Amino acid sequence: ISMLGVDTHNGWTQAQVVAQREKYGDNTFPESPMSSYFELLLAALSDTTLLILIAAAAVSLVIGFIAHPEDGWIEGTAIFIAVFLVSNISAGNDYTKQIQFKALEASSAKDERTSVLRD
Repeated sequence: ISMLGVDTHNGWTQAQVVAQREKYGDNTFPESPMSSYFELLLAALSDTTLLILIAAAAVSLVIGFIAHPEDGWIEGTAIFIAVFLVSNISAGNDYTKQIQFKALEASSAKDERTSVLRD
């Protein structure tokens, strides 16, 4: 405590507090960055299983159009719709979790209290 220049009976003066904040910054945790919905969607679409399904849908569309021009598009389109739904649901769930975590951080920050002795 003596190395920091703190008087154990009176604490720091306001000038010492300002000097320490200028030197070391505020004693707060940085706010967690949130990913956008689009970033979460791209992350979901980069999943190996979904990439395989996208490739299978493309192949199915090409083969379907060649083999059965009138209704060969159905299977490939169904796979694309499934990939669209799964990736958007996954991104939506992740976004909701981020919002809940941010709310939890805010509520826990309100519970943090510290008593200090100054001047």
